[in-house]
Amino acid sequence: MKKLIIFFLFITMVHAESTNSYERVFIETSFGLDEKYSNLLKQVFPENQMGTKFVLTKKNIPGLLHTLNVTNFELNLILKNVKNINSKGYKRIYLMHNLIDFSKFNDKTTFNEFHAILSKCIRIDFSPGSLQFTNHHNTVSISELGFMRLKDSKNKFYYTRTGFFSINKHNQLMHDSGFVVTDNLKIPSSNTYTDFKIYDDGSVYLINQNSKEESFTGHIKLYNFRNSGNLVQIKPGLFVFIGDKKDILTMTTKQKGEHGTSKSFSNNESGTIYFIKGFTEMSNVNSHDEYWNIIILERLRSMIIDTIHKLDSSFARDYSNAHSNQFLIYQKMKADRRLFIEIRIEEAKNRRSKEEVPPTIIQPDTEQFK
Repeated sequence: MKKLIIFFLFITMVHAESTNSYERVFIETSFGLDEKYSNLLKQVFPENQMGTKFVLTKKNIPGLLHTLNVTNFELNLILKNVKNINSKGYKRIYLMHNLIDFSKFNDKTTFNEFHAILSKCIRIDFSPGSLQFTNHHNTVSISELGFMRLKDSKNKFYYTRTGFFSINKHNQLMHDSGFVVTDNLKIPSSNTYTDFKIYDDGSVYLINQNSKEESFTGHIKLYNFRNSGNLVQIKPGLFVFIGDKKDILTMTTKQKGEHGTSKSFSNNESGTIYFIKGFTEMSNVNSHDEYWNIIILERLRSMIIDTIHKLDSSFARDYSNAHSNQFLIYQKMKADRRLFIEIRIEEAKNRRSKEEVPPTIIQPDTEQFK
């Protein structure tokens, strides 16, 4: 009987050592995580926080998996920003953690449902990008708030803050996206006018190729929105508005050569907005910030994966198989390899290229903006 008890204890001890599972695991956020991602853990595990630590048990594994999925989703957003560092007019996108409702996630949540929920939490940073000199007077950008409005052949509206303009064969003022300015510009069908000037107040003057005299033809209007959250970036620097038309605001300008002034939008403030000739607005992506976010995300991902394996060493076999349709568990080594290859390629491009960026938009993979 005594030998049997000793044998049983030996078998139990070997099982515990072989599984290496722990009843509780501490995540210390003060080591390597910033406030943003510490708050994300607090959002997921509000009852498990002890100071700067989170005390987690096996029942918290689903929450850890959901958090891991969020970091994977956010990592893809950062990669899109890195890829579009040199894209004209591109606006940085980011994930608003406080908008994520983790109560909507469970073991039956599908990939598409998960993606749809997080996609609603994406926001666009509309801060101005850097200006790049183009040495062409028909390339314009906007100094502060505001968008120029364009339309396609089906009269669908688009909005942009920068671009190169020309006169197309239909005597319309055309943006380099191929879309035309929506404002009523009267351009005569004559070979006499082959060039034009856009002044800082948005007024457009045709230039007589013989006399070089300028003839006023209209204004490019500026627009703004009460809720910029309803703007969707379909291509770098090109947006569509999916909100109520009542939320579209028209901005007024003064006469030729003078800076335009905007109407009041919110807070009853008005500011000076004008067109900047000969410059194109580049992306507002800060490469250092994005690379730092990648480092912090990788730290959080490593913490989560290590915690799951310590709480349940059978995770790789059981959870991955049982929840493969619900949880987005990426192969970490592949993700890291792809990520840093992308970064090194981008850094190499930045080192090699100090020349002027061509006026055409760098077309991204359209899948990334869906």
